[in-house]
Amino acid sequence: MYLKVTYEQTKKSFENEDYILLSKEYVNNKTKLNFICPQGHKHSITWSKWIQGQRCVFCRKEEKKKSFREIKQCFKSENYELISTDYINAHSKLDFICPRGHKHNINWNDWQQGQRCG
Repeated sequence: MYLKVTYEQTKKSFENEDYILLSKEYVNNKTKLNFICPQGHKHSITWSKWIQGQRCVFCRKEEKKKSFREIKQCFKSENYELISTDYINAHSKLDFICPRGHKHNINWNDWQQGQRCG
């Protein structure tokens, strides 16, 4: 059974992360919701993107690019072995071996969103 998300639920979710929801109604998960992020940026996002973990695009652009060392440590912390020897950007493929010995590749964006060995 599908339960529709309410405006109150969306508002509370934004407030829990110190965002200010400017939109006054929730239509559906594909309709953009206007907000102000904790850093004061005004923007919009769909509910489906919000629940996937996406947030303010302006803040994301301001974040420092991860170093290869940081990327490698993230893999190591979950017992994955990073085979790639460099990191170009969040969209380039990184080769790795999972804890079960499978060899795969993934881009950093997908790794950050929780994807792992298929």
